[in-house]
Amino acid sequence: MWEDKTIALPLSRLHYVRTGAGEPLIIVPATISEISNWKNLIEFMGQKFTVYFFELPGHGQSTPFTQKYRNELVAQTVRDFTDELGIQKFNLMGFSFGGILAMHVLDLMPERVGKVLLIAPALDVSLLKHAVKNQLVMRFLIFVGQFPVGQRLYCWACHNESAKRVFLFFLRKIAHVEHTDQLGKKLGNIRKSTIITLAMQANELLHLTAFRGKRFEHQCYFAMSKNDPLIDCDKTVEFMRRMFPHSMVKVVDFPYHQGREPFSLGFLQQQFSGVLEKVAKGEVLD
Repeated sequence: MWEDKTIALPLSRLHYVRTGAGEPLIIVPATISEISNWKNLIEFMGQKFTVYFFELPGHGQSTPFTQKYRNELVAQTVRDFTDELGIQKFNLMGFSFGGILAMHVLDLMPERVGKVLLIAPALDVSLLKHAVKNQLVMRFLIFVGQFPVGQRLYCWACHNESAKRVFLFFLRKIAHVEHTDQLGKKLGNIRKSTIITLAMQANELLHLTAFRGKRFEHQCYFAMSKNDPLIDCDKTVEFMRRMFPHSMVKVVDFPYHQGREPFSLGFLQQQFSGVLEKVAKGEVLD
C-alpha cells in the first residue's frame, strides 16, 4: 500500500510517502529530490522495510524551513517526524548529499537508529575530487547565492534557457556534475525556495568537517562506485571504516555518481536483491 500524505511539524509542513512492511526505514533524500524521482527505490526497499521518504523542506510539496537552512534542521525535522508518527526506533538511509543529512540525524539521536545505509555519501569536504581552484570558484558563487540579489539572479538563470546552458556548462566543468540534461529539466521548474536551500547545502558541503574523529557502533552498510566522478572512493571507504568499525562495504564499477535516469525496479532487483536480503537480516556483505 502506498500512502501519500503531508504532516505539520514545527519547522515545516512535510510531504512524505509510506509503503512496504517490516522495520521502519527513513530514507533521507539527496539534493533537488522529489518523491517521483525515487519511487522505484522506495518500492524496492519497501519489499523488506516500512519505508518513509519525504521531500526536503523547500522541495516539492514540503514548505521551506521557518528559519535559515542548516543541515541540523533536517535532523531536527526527522526527529519531529518520527515523534509525530510514534516511531521510536528506525533504520536510516541516505544517498549522496542525503548521506550527510542522514549522518546529522544519526549524530542527533544515535540511540534511536538501528542499521545505517549510506550510498555514495559526501561525508567530508576532503573527500571531494574538486581541485582547490574549482572549490574557490564554487565558494564564491555559493556565497553570492546566500543573498537575496544573488538568489534572484540564480532564479532568473534557471528559467532563462541561454543562461541555464551557461550554468549547466559550469556545473559540468567546475563542479563535475554529470547528466546535466536531466538536471536542466528540473531547473526549468525550480522554485526560489529550492534554490536557496541548494545554495545553503552546497555551502555546508564545502565546509564540512563535522564528522572527523566521530565513531559510531551502529551496523553500517556502505556502497559506492570506484569510478564516482564527484567523491574519492578509496578515501571515502577509509573515512567511513574509521567512523563505523562495524561496516560492510560494496564497491561497484558504475561510471557515474548518479545515473542519467532513475534506476528501474527491474535493475534494482537484478543488481541489489541479494544485498537487500542481507541488510534486512543484518548479515555481513560478501
